[in-house]
Amino acid sequence: MVYSLPNSSRKLKLAYVSENFAALSVLFAQLRNFSQNWVFRGSCWDLTGEFMLRVNPKNHGRRDRRRWTSYIEAAAPDDVKSCVPSFLSPVAMDILTSGKTIELMQLVCPEV
Repeated sequence: MVYSLPNSSRKLKLAYVSENFAALSVLFAQLRNFSQNWVFRGSCWDLTGEFMLRVNPKNHGRRDRRRWTSYIEAAAPDDVKSCVPSFLSPVAMDILTSGKTIELMQLVCPEV
């Protein structure tokens, strides 16, 4: 036996799906923009603290090893993979390292 939903239920279901899709689209766009700024520019602008990185302002002006190790670090330094969505977990450490490398290169040689 096959049941069909009344038209009003179909409209509610469609509205629910399109609302969730819109929310996911916005979230994905934010994640993409943050990831691109971090990986390609070494720029970590996470004002809301919802992404995988934390900035330690105490080490901002340093030009030694402490800047590399503790200026920008993962939100959970012991388990970097837990800081990102599951589809990014295989490359989480690469994302962290590439952004830190670009940031350090810009500090050392800003004119490039």
